[in-house]
Amino acid sequence: DCDEDTVEMFTGNKYVPGGYGWIIPKGGKIANVGLGVRLSHLRSSKGPSIRNYFEAFIKHHPLVSEKLSKAELTSFSAKMVPVGGEPIEICRGDVVLVGDAAGLVIATNGSGIPTAMVSGSITGKVVPEYLRGNCELSVYPARLREEVIPVIARGVAYRRVADLLMRSD
Repeated sequence: DCDEDTVEMFTGNKYVPGGYGWIIPKGGKIANVGLGVRLSHLRSSKGPSIRNYFEAFIKHHPLVSEKLSKAELTSFSAKMVPVGGEPIEICRGDVVLVGDAAGLVIATNGSGIPTAMVSGSITGKVVPEYLRGNCELSVYPARLREEVIPVIARGVAYRRVADLLMRSD
């Protein structure tokens, strides 16, 4: 029972602590329903699992449960998405980190495909030059800091502000 033309977003610590939930209609009475919960809320062995949070979100959230009361779950998947910004090292020895592995995810929405493509493109230019002996691999993080890291850092800053605003249910 969702408006097919409306993407709905939900926040609050009871159902989606440190993150947000969503209902995204896909047409034909199908919707992508999900949530992102900060890892710190899942680390305790006594605390709820991501599946527990998801089930509570769809079955007990005052708005979501009503909209999904007749819905059938057709699949469930859970993934880790790094939203903490650039890691301390993205290059060591003959190894470079790219995309999600390099922490190149926009922290406010979990988007990582565009930043992964840019980091992959940079890697595809730097690594052949490194293998030919024309540069050091340290060129890679330097180029990332020019092209991608400012976007990532801005996303982390916005996420921190959102964390303050979304504490309350």
